[in-house]
Amino acid sequence: MPNNEKLEHDFMKLELERFAQSFEMLLEHSKERGVKVDQMVAKVDEMYKVFNNGTFLVSVVKWFFGLLLALGGGYIMFKDIIHGQN
Repeated sequence: MPNNEKLEHDFMKLELERFAQSFEMLLEHSKERGVKVDQMVAKVDEMYKVFNNGTFLVSVVKWFFGLLLALGGGYIMFKDIIHGQN
């Protein structure tokens, strides 16, 4: 092989090795991220269980306070729009 072709071949080989290393690092990061996401999903599921496991009275109270917050926020927003912020 002439010198230029050998240099090109060595350069391509080096770049392919760097690509393989980068790909391996991405795979490891993906696995770590998958574990973190799975742990987070488990925690969120626990919170939903606590929030959704309630009697009829608990559901009524949750809806009442949600409606109260929504109406109060709407009132404050429209009051500021109409009267302007001071």
